[in-house]
Amino acid sequence: ERQAAGRPQRLGSRSPSPERRSPSPERRSLPAVVLQGFKTPGVDGLYVGSPQLLCAINGRETYWSTSGEYFLYHAASTNTWGVAKAKRFSRIRAGQSHGVAHSPTTFDLWHPAALLAKPSWREWDAEEGRWGTRL
Repeated sequence: ERQAAGRPQRLGSRSPSPERRSPSPERRSLPAVVLQGFKTPGVDGLYVGSPQLLCAINGRETYWSTSGEYFLYHAASTNTWGVAKAKRFSRIRAGQSHGVAHSPTTFDLWHPAALLAKPSWREWDAEEGRWGTRL
Protein backbone atom coordinates (compact mmCIF):
# COMPACT_ATOMS: atom_id res chain seq x y z
CA GLU A 1 0.00 0.00 0.00
CA ARG A 2 1.19 3.47 -0.80
CA GLN A 3 0.40 5.70 2.15
CA ALA A 4 2.18 8.70 3.59
CA ALA A 5 1.91 10.12 7.06
CA GLY A 6 -1.47 11.67 7.62
CA ARG A 7 -2.59 10.78 4.13
CA PRO A 8 -6.00 9.20 3.64
CA GLN A 9 -6.50 6.34 1.24
CA ARG A 10 -9.89 5.95 -0.39
CA LEU A 11 -11.29 2.47 -0.01
CA GLY A 12 -14.89 2.86 -1.08
CA SER A 13 -16.95 4.92 -3.41
CA ARG A 14 -18.98 7.89 -2.30
CA SER A 15 -22.15 6.10 -3.26
CA PRO A 16 -22.80 2.63 -4.53
CA SER A 17 -23.04 2.20 -8.28
CA PRO A 18 -26.59 1.51 -9.54
CA GLU A 19 -25.88 -2.18 -10.10
CA ARG A 20 -24.65 -2.53 -6.49
CA ARG A 21 -27.60 -0.83 -4.85
CA SER A 22 -29.67 -3.04 -2.67
CA PRO A 23 -32.82 -2.46 -0.66
CA SER A 24 -31.11 -4.23 2.21
CA PRO A 25 -29.00 -1.87 4.41
CA GLU A 26 -26.72 -4.77 5.31
CA ARG A 27 -25.62 -5.08 1.67
CA ARG A 28 -24.98 -1.39 1.03
CA SER A 29 -21.35 -0.39 0.61
CA LEU A 30 -20.07 2.53 2.65
CA PRO A 31 -17.22 4.89 1.82
CA ALA A 32 -14.07 4.44 3.87
CA VAL A 33 -10.62 5.99 4.25
CA VAL A 34 -7.44 4.90 6.00
CA LEU A 35 -5.39 7.35 8.07
CA GLN A 36 -1.79 6.50 8.84
CA GLY A 37 1.31 8.12 10.33
CA PHE A 38 -0.15 9.95 13.32
CA LYS A 39 1.51 10.14 16.71
CA THR A 40 -1.69 10.08 18.75
CA PRO A 41 -2.52 6.47 19.68
CA GLY A 42 -5.71 5.23 18.04
CA VAL A 43 -5.87 7.81 15.24
CA ASP A 44 -4.31 5.55 12.60
CA GLY A 45 -6.70 3.11 11.02
CA LEU A 46 -9.80 2.55 8.95
CA TYR A 47 -12.61 5.13 9.07
CA VAL A 48 -16.00 4.12 7.66
CA GLY A 49 -18.64 6.60 6.51
CA SER A 50 -21.72 6.86 8.67
CA PRO A 51 -25.00 6.32 6.81
CA GLN A 52 -26.87 8.19 9.56
CA LEU A 53 -27.81 11.81 8.88
CA LEU A 54 -27.77 12.43 12.62
CA CYS A 55 -23.99 12.00 12.53
CA ALA A 56 -23.44 14.76 9.96
CA ILE A 57 -21.41 17.82 10.96
CA ASN A 58 -21.54 21.11 9.05
CA GLY A 59 -23.81 19.43 6.50
CA ARG A 60 -21.16 16.82 5.66
CA GLU A 61 -20.81 13.12 6.32
CA THR A 62 -18.62 11.79 9.11
CA TYR A 63 -16.34 8.76 9.14
CA TRP A 64 -15.84 6.61 12.24
CA SER A 65 -12.81 4.56 13.26
CA THR A 66 -13.49 0.85 13.50
CA SER A 67 -12.64 1.09 17.21
CA GLY A 68 -15.32 3.75 17.64
CA GLU A 69 -12.82 5.91 19.52
CA TYR A 70 -12.30 8.61 16.82
CA PHE A 71 -14.22 10.17 13.95
CA LEU A 72 -13.32 12.20 10.88
CA TYR A 73 -15.39 15.31 10.09
CA HIS A 74 -15.34 18.41 7.90
CA ALA A 75 -14.54 21.56 9.90
CA ALA A 76 -16.29 24.45 8.15
CA SER A 77 -14.50 27.15 10.19
CA THR A 78 -11.06 26.06 8.97
CA ASN A 79 -12.11 24.35 5.72
CA THR A 80 -10.22 21.22 6.77
CA TRP A 81 -10.98 17.62 7.65
CA GLY A 82 -10.49 16.99 11.35
CA VAL A 83 -10.06 13.94 13.56
CA ALA A 84 -11.60 14.04 17.02
CA LYS A 85 -12.35 11.71 19.91
CA ALA A 86 -15.84 10.23 19.66
CA LYS A 87 -16.66 11.39 23.19
CA ARG A 88 -16.31 14.99 21.92
CA PHE A 89 -18.83 14.61 19.09
CA SER A 90 -21.37 17.02 20.59
CA ARG A 91 -18.70 19.65 21.31
CA ILE A 92 -17.27 19.37 17.79
CA ARG A 93 -20.74 19.64 16.28
CA ALA A 94 -21.38 22.77 18.37
CA GLY A 95 -18.04 24.29 17.27
CA GLN A 96 -16.61 24.17 20.81
CA SER A 97 -13.64 21.89 20.17
CA HIS A 98 -10.98 21.46 17.50
CA GLY A 99 -10.10 17.77 17.43
CA VAL A 100 -6.65 16.18 17.56
CA ALA A 101 -5.60 16.47 13.90
CA HIS A 102 -6.52 18.50 10.79
CA SER A 103 -5.86 18.20 7.08
CA PRO A 104 -4.38 21.05 5.05
CA THR A 105 -6.85 23.85 4.21
CA THR A 106 -9.18 23.07 1.29
CA PHE A 107 -8.11 19.40 1.32
CA ASP A 108 -10.68 17.34 -0.59
CA LEU A 109 -10.96 13.88 0.90
CA TRP A 110 -12.51 12.49 -2.29
CA HIS A 111 -10.44 14.18 -5.00
CA PRO A 112 -8.07 11.72 -6.72
CA ALA A 113 -5.17 14.22 -6.60
CA ALA A 114 -5.43 14.27 -2.80
CA LEU A 115 -4.66 10.57 -2.75
CA LEU A 116 -1.52 11.05 -4.84
CA ALA A 117 -0.20 14.08 -2.97
CA LYS A 118 1.51 13.91 0.39
CA PRO A 119 -0.41 16.51 2.35
CA SER A 120 0.91 17.65 5.72
CA TRP A 121 -1.68 17.30 8.43
CA ARG A 122 -1.50 19.22 11.71
CA GLU A 123 -1.70 17.15 14.86
CA TRP A 124 -2.06 18.21 18.49
CA ASP A 125 0.96 17.03 20.47
CA ALA A 126 -0.28 16.60 24.05
CA GLU A 127 3.25 16.07 25.39
CA GLU A 128 4.49 19.36 23.94
CA GLY A 129 1.20 21.21 24.32
CA ARG A 130 1.20 22.54 20.75
CA TRP A 131 0.19 21.76 17.17
CA GLY A 132 2.79 20.01 15.05
CA THR A 133 2.98 19.04 11.39
CA ARG A 134 2.91 15.42 10.30
CA LEU A 135 5.08 14.96 7.23
